[in-house]
Amino acid sequence: MSPKTILVVDDESYMLDTIQFILQSNGYDPVTARGGEEALARLASLRAESRRVDLILTDLQMPGPTGLELIQLMREAGEQAPVLVMTGYNDQQTARRLRERGIENFLDKPFEEEELLRRIRELA
Repeated sequence: MSPKTILVVDDESYMLDTIQFILQSNGYDPVTARGGEEALARLASLRAESRRVDLILTDLQMPGPTGLELIQLMREAGEQAPVLVMTGYNDQQTARRLRERGIENFLDKPFEEEELLRRIRELA
């Protein structure tokens, strides 16, 4: 069985590299993107290779398309993979905005490695 492919989107290089390391160390196939535009290009490339995305893990606050805008663009393009949103804004308003857009799965930054992996196992 091939490893599950996870599209990881974050504009912070350190966070992106850390998550990539964690995922690779735990048997996942991370595909990384440093922002929304790059994520859309990676998604198109994966589709051209007939590769399925099992989970999208995206930051919420990014320049260019935000995490919410990116999710909307991906859904409009037909991508149906589950989404786990990472956010450093742990407040009720952010949670409400996510839920209004049908996003129930979010992870507050900073998070522990085990919490990240537990959430991924639940969704992917």
